[in-house]
Amino acid sequence: MCILEVRDDPLDFVYRLFGTTLAGYMDMELTGKSILEFPPRALGRHLFTQIADTIRAGEPRYFRTLVSYNVPPRQSGSHRIILPLSEDGARINRILTYTRVDPAIPNFWSRIPQ
Repeated sequence: MCILEVRDDPLDFVYRLFGTTLAGYMDMELTGKSILEFPPRALGRHLFTQIADTIRAGEPRYFRTLVSYNVPPRQSGSHRIILPLSEDGARINRILTYTRVDPAIPNFWSRIPQ
């Protein structure tokens, strides 16, 4: 589970909470960092787009994401629910995400180029 702060001008999403389970699984901590720093960077940009689409829709969204790398050929996937949150009932200023990651081979994330 993660909580992200929505920042404007330029639009960005910064992790206020990068869940302990996800951090342990990925062997990294992203609290305080932009989602665009999520490795690999192409995946961070993909997640950024998912959140931006959720904000535009103004309602919860579900996404299925697959990550591949080539040496050796492997794939990992995740299911993600993105929930927009608002302190004033109008402007979305926080995002709550829940991610369930498919089982992966050991050290999967350490094998992906940053």
